[in-house]
Amino acid sequence: MARDYSGILNNIKRYVPLDKSDEIDFTSIVTTQKVKKRQFIVQPQFVCKYQTYVVEGALRSYYVGNAGIDHTLQFAIEDWFISDFNSYIKHLLLFL
Repeated sequence: MARDYSGILNNIKRYVPLDKSDEIDFTSIVTTQKVKKRQFIVQPQFVCKYQTYVVEGALRSYYVGNAGIDHTLQFAIEDWFISDFNSYIKHLLLFL
């Protein structure tokens, strides 16, 4: 079954040009996952290995402070990316 990657490809093309070969290379490494309401994508103390692109719905990134209170860092709505960017960048730097 062919997946529709037009949303993410159009998002990326706003910033960098992609030819058909680039699109094929990129979509060959993209994975899709359906996330349920209140499901965690990244768990505390885990390394974030991916950035997430929101096709439909919305996601929230937050941390729990010392007093046990949630502190929202970012929201991602449709056609946006979200990630634990600090963890993601640190993970990438390990491989340089």
